[in-house]
Amino acid sequence: MRKVYVMLKYGILKGIRYRANLFSWIIADISLYSSVALVYLMLFTKTENMGGYSFLQMALYISTYFMINNLYAVFFSEATSE
Repeated sequence: MRKVYVMLKYGILKGIRYRANLFSWIIADISLYSSVALVYLMLFTKTENMGGYSFLQMALYISTYFMINNLYAVFFSEATSE
């Protein structure tokens, strides 16, 4: 548990130190999450297929991409380096 605390503290301090990098990550995260939410909204309300893919195939693809992207960010971010 202490290791997690130290990693989070290191990540926060590094983010505060390089403010331009912190703001660019915030903007990138907001744009990623809003685009994923928009695609889900389109899938759930407007279309039955998109680009030849069915609703379930597209939802599975987007969900898998979203999970892999977030797991990559958690496990391989700069906050894990010493």
